[in-house]
Amino acid sequence: MLHTNTKQSNTESIDKIQPADTRYTTILNLATQESKENEKAYREEKALLESKAKDSKENKESISTAFLCPVLEDNELKCPHNGRVKLKSKKGKSFKSKDIPMILESDLLNASIIGCTNNIAGVPTPCSLVSVILPSARAYKKYNDDYPIMQDLCVSGVLSDKGFPITCKPKNNTFKINAPNPTNSKERDKDTKDLVIPYHKPTFTICYKIDSLQKNSLNIYQCTINHKEMKSHIILQEYELDMSECKDIKKSDLPLSIQEDYKNKDFTYKAFSIVFDNHTREYVCIIPTRIPKILKKAFEEHKEAQENKDYGYGAFTLIDDTYKEYKQESIYSKEIWLMPAQCKKLTIEFGNEDREDTQSNHNSYNTLSNIYVR
Repeated sequence: MLHTNTKQSNTESIDKIQPADTRYTTILNLATQESKENEKAYREEKALLESKAKDSKENKESISTAFLCPVLEDNELKCPHNGRVKLKSKKGKSFKSKDIPMILESDLLNASIIGCTNNIAGVPTPCSLVSVILPSARAYKKYNDDYPIMQDLCVSGVLSDKGFPITCKPKNNTFKINAPNPTNSKERDKDTKDLVIPYHKPTFTICYKIDSLQKNSLNIYQCTINHKEMKSHIILQEYELDMSECKDIKKSDLPLSIQEDYKNKDFTYKAFSIVFDNHTREYVCIIPTRIPKILKKAFEEHKEAQENKDYGYGAFTLIDDTYKEYKQESIYSKEIWLMPAQCKKLTIEFGNEDREDTQSNHNSYNTLSNIYVR
């Protein structure tokens, strides 16, 4: 044991006899305290980064997808000039929320707009119908081989024939369907919208079947179009009809409800007939005289669209097929169709046994004539 006589020598002796491991332990304790502070800061920073990453992921998912309510038959859709879209479910009528059927894309496209007060320089220029539905307004999943239209997405992807957006008054229903997020869709500018409008040459396809469950059309070898008999030993594929050769129809010849919907000068009226066996079917055509501005702009430099401009722009929409007249040995029926805008020619395409795409690609089925039309 070491003895000291002075305070200084005592301190020096303590320093001298302090074990190396004790000095190390003192340093280690200091380092550990600093490490704890660093670790705490690290964990806080890590938690912040994880939180940001989670928020970013949730935000990304929210931007790309959302569960929304589709448009039903009782929804209120309007143009900016208080014109109301006349909704009638046909293809979507089997999908219901509290007995109210769903509106699918083919149901909404070319739906008439009533009561629009739009005018330009004092001249009435009303929105007459829904002419454009962009993919951004549709759900991701098809119902009955067609897309539901989402309430929150109408304003960004549904346009009238005058190029104005159609808005939908929100109304909850029991459907919740996966669709693009509304915020993301609203950020799309008009130029972007124009670029995503696809072009398809309008084609009127008729399939002849003996049963509604039959998969493919029967082969057609003979029919009569506008009193012109077509007969061949090979399968008939298509027929080119010039609308100038069709019969002129007066607006007063249309049902009163249809006269009200298509009463302005934006439409012309024609009719042609097709005879299969003992069934004569008359097709009344309501043809918009003006091309929707957004379609005109989208296709003005589109080569295929310009080459086929005489076939019009847009799609075919069945308006009415309720008239049927039974005679002793024949049947007469009438269908009223809204045609592509400025349609001057019509390609009538016949289905056949080898074309499976005609199985469900139609708008109506008539049990009298077994004719499918798309």
